[in-house]
Amino acid sequence: MAFAEETILVLHSYHNGYPWTDAISRGIAKVFDQRDKEVNIYVEYLDAKRASPNRFTLFLENSLRLKYKKKPPDIILCGDDDAFIFMNHAGRRLFPKVPVVFCGVNSRESLTEEIDSLTTGLIERLDIEGTINLALRLFPVTENVAVISDLSLTGMWIINQLRESMKSYEGKVNEINLMGLGPDDLKKSLRELPPQTIILLLLYAQGGEGEYYSPDEILAIIQDATDLPIFSVLEMMIERGTLAGSVLRGEAHGERAAKLAVEILDGKAPSSIPIREDVPVSMGNYTGLKDLKKSLQSLPGDMILFGEPETFFYRHRRLIAINVAITSVLAILVIALLWNDKLLKREVLNLQSETEHLEKLFENSPHGTILINPRGEIMRANRAFLRMFGYGRKDVKGKDVDSLLAKAGDLLRHAQDLTIITGLGGVVSGRESLRLRKDGSLLPVMISGYPLVTKGMYRGSYGIYTDISARKNNEGAIRQHLRAEEIISSLSAALVKEKDFEQTILSSLHDLRLFFRARYMSVFLFDRPDKGRGTAFIRYEGEKEMGRKVFPLTFGETEPLRRTIQSQTVFFLEGKSPFTWDTEEKKQILETTPDETVILLPLLRDEAMAGCVCCVFVREKGNDHEEHISEGLLGIYSLLLGSALSRYETELALEKNLLLLSKTFKETFHLMSRLLEIKDPYTAGHQQKVAYLAKAIAERMELPHNRVEAVFYAALVHDIGKIPVPSSILSKPGRLSEAEFAIIKNHARFGAEILSAINFPWPIADIVLQHHEHVDGTGYPHGLKGDEISLEAKIVCVSDVVEAMSSFRPYRPALGIEEALEEIQKKRQIWFDSRVVDVCLHIFKETGGEFWKEITKSSHNV
Repeated sequence: MAFAEETILVLHSYHNGYPWTDAISRGIAKVFDQRDKEVNIYVEYLDAKRASPNRFTLFLENSLRLKYKKKPPDIILCGDDDAFIFMNHAGRRLFPKVPVVFCGVNSRESLTEEIDSLTTGLIERLDIEGTINLALRLFPVTENVAVISDLSLTGMWIINQLRESMKSYEGKVNEINLMGLGPDDLKKSLRELPPQTIILLLLYAQGGEGEYYSPDEILAIIQDATDLPIFSVLEMMIERGTLAGSVLRGEAHGERAAKLAVEILDGKAPSSIPIREDVPVSMGNYTGLKDLKKSLQSLPGDMILFGEPETFFYRHRRLIAINVAITSVLAILVIALLWNDKLLKREVLNLQSETEHLEKLFENSPHGTILINPRGEIMRANRAFLRMFGYGRKDVKGKDVDSLLAKAGDLLRHAQDLTIITGLGGVVSGRESLRLRKDGSLLPVMISGYPLVTKGMYRGSYGIYTDISARKNNEGAIRQHLRAEEIISSLSAALVKEKDFEQTILSSLHDLRLFFRARYMSVFLFDRPDKGRGTAFIRYEGEKEMGRKVFPLTFGETEPLRRTIQSQTVFFLEGKSPFTWDTEEKKQILETTPDETVILLPLLRDEAMAGCVCCVFVREKGNDHEEHISEGLLGIYSLLLGSALSRYETELALEKNLLLLSKTFKETFHLMSRLLEIKDPYTAGHQQKVAYLAKAIAERMELPHNRVEAVFYAALVHDIGKIPVPSSILSKPGRLSEAEFAIIKNHARFGAEILSAINFPWPIADIVLQHHEHVDGTGYPHGLKGDEISLEAKIVCVSDVVEAMSSFRPYRPALGIEEALEEIQKKRQIWFDSRVVDVCLHIFKETGGEFWKEITKSSHNV
């Protein structure tokens, strides 16, 4: 099998042979040696300890560019500050898209460069306090700490950290400063140190003249000058003879950095991996501690000892101790076995008690549970199972579970498939299906099955059945609600768009009859001009003429209907209706039977009785939500039809008297506005108040009269597109999900689609479509900017925000007019047109909190 090749570039700050650098390289190589891919590791060195990297940075940049021009690395690991700084400058020019993992960087504070999203890594934390604490533990009478360090950039950073750490030891020990000395001055100062002093070696790689000293060289200088105990914060110094310290282990540090690189190579984003500080460990030099005759018991239990002896007894001292302990334990076990016999009888009694407890859990489980043998026969069934399917214990014991609950056909094949799965050792979890009760009825259940396997042998299985009929009923109710919302949307669009009013009534009655599964749906219209006492529009079950009739009504037929519907808003009747019909054809269709339910709702036109809507159906048992949905949907249909009837008759009247146009036009707008309030009562009055404010702004801006009217009527129906939006979203009390908000955002487009079918004298549909666009292009639905948005839409947008924020909503309380005005001021010329915002603020400044009252008083003049 061929694996993809990976190219790794390792950039070190220091030179090959420097102990810390070599340790990090070993750790990196150790991790990538375990990859199941071919890995090519290339290592480059800045040699910053022996020379300033600034001298050849450009050379190195050009060299790397030539080396990796054809095949850039897949990831870069850089060790210590100089390499990290190089990568943040030249490296990003060379490899702009290559992830970078750093290690050995001194602290978060030293990360002065901006870290991009492709960079992460490990911070090197020097544990000076931990090292001093360890020294004081080994030498509790210490009075002085002599500190050795060079004055390189790294050395200065460590000295700053020392200053912070030494604050904890004020009054406990004295600090003796041996920092920045050349070798000769250092030797002289070391020889003059007083007793009861420990030496803390931080970093010494450069002498007073900037010359390089290796770790072995500087340690030889110190040990030649003094016998005082030497502690260090660097692993490489402890490996070369200093006594102890709290240090970072270079190889482990490199391993951790390489593991971060592996995560990135395997697909994890560098920005999702936080920058971490590596944790120091206590480390001691075994030879030095032994020479000082320090007992190993006085050392921290987690201390790592460098240079431990490799003798058999020393290497296996813990194993030997364990064997001795085991021998002792075996002796104790012999005694325990004698005691165990006594306890065994007690455990048998406990086991019996536990068995009884499990038996009760099985029997009292709320889920139907059965135990099945390998042949698929029921061995045991609990009470819930028997109650769920209507059987007795004798009825089910020894019976094939699939034949009992599925009988035949597809249901039996599905049940047998699940049995095969558990028979092969598989698990069936939460499968939804149907199973047969004893009485032959189907029960919706959720099935889980688990095999019983002991000593590798299949012993049977146990099945769990959960009755989900209540949940299924709820899901059916939800689907019916959604279908009702869909019908409302379709009807509203049809009643607005279609020109043939009578044909539209018949089509809408057909949709409603199918939804309610009604025997017939009818609309009775009273006192129609040129139509006599009334007209009946009927859709019913029947093949002749596709189940549709239009009958004229007599006085004797309309008056009982009129009196009934005037006495109560909604009329429910179960059984034969009291209404009479003059012809046999009407009686055959319209008379009801005792098992049928009649719902009768008034049909209002301009607040006056214009007729009624009638639905006749057989109520289903257990459908408690049916009455609520029927009344709600029929009520909305009645309002929609009343509005459509008004529009229709107004259009007819326009042919005789053009003076009625203005009144009908306004009523149509108000009725359309009211439709949304019926669907979403929490926004009652919202569109009207937005319209009044928008009109006031347009007038203050001295727009022509026809544009002022366009603003007013567009605002009056600006949210008409929310009718197709489910009520559960419009009235949701909590925060909307992204999917729900996406549905809400469609209302501007829906409104424009509905309104575009009407030939208004103004661009109403365009204004409604744009009323959520923002000046900076962040609005919806099309992200228009600046002058791409009409001034009328900008006015409606500001008015909508002011009214909505100052009013109560189900997902928040009213924020108040002050906060609303502050919001539009804050978003002036960002979301909202500055001219519109200024005029709106001026209006509220003039009228104060009385604006809405003044507008309401004058609304009858609009």
